[in-house]
Amino acid sequence: RQPYFVKMELHRSKLDMNREICEAAQSDQVAKDAWNGYIGKASEFSDEVNEEWGRGVFVDFHGMKEKGEVQLGYGLTNDELKNNADLGSVVDSGTLFVRSLVDNGADTEDLIRGPHSLGTLLTSAYPATETCPSEQVKSSDKDKYWSGGYLSQRYGSKDGGTIDSIQVELASKIRKNKQTSTDREVFAAAFANELLVWMQDWYGSDFAFGGWKLIKKGA
Repeated sequence: RQPYFVKMELHRSKLDMNREICEAAQSDQVAKDAWNGYIGKASEFSDEVNEEWGRGVFVDFHGMKEKGEVQLGYGLTNDELKNNADLGSVVDSGTLFVRSLVDNGADTEDLIRGPHSLGTLLTSAYPATETCPSEQVKSSDKDKYWSGGYLSQRYGSKDGGTIDSIQVELASKIRKNKQTSTDREVFAAAFANELLVWMQDWYGSDFAFGGWKLIKKGA
């Protein structure tokens, strides 16, 4: 099996997919058609995953201007992340895009920035650009932290259901190296690998490796 993949080819200045249709398309019919096509395909894939597995994870990739950090959005604000208390004691699971995992017994602190969190795994695998939140970077000190938008809310488990979601904001130095694509390729391999490790930890090996192969544990 392969992961489902949906990509918006229009530039964000033409259509912002991470918004409701009225704000995203600004009454432009071409943009509306593109928005409906994307949402229709994403919904179709989400339904297929849910039907086959009864659970899943939706990963929403974006790029940002920030050069020095990869940001994962779970529905938490940076102020909440800055709280030194255990997240499970201060955060309502109903605000999280990974609510299904938490409601089924996952520890919120460990899931978001513990040793088995996706951010911690990514920072260990790709230390050149640290990931927040993680055990290494518990909250962001950057100008802006992106907590997650429309797509993560729509396709995550915040409002119920068993498919979780994470918004991924990629640092510009990973995406836009003018001399070489090495940074992008190395990060992509690290992300794919650590996502599988993360899925194995939180969903089980049968779900995580249902047709995928681990490139190299810890790579």
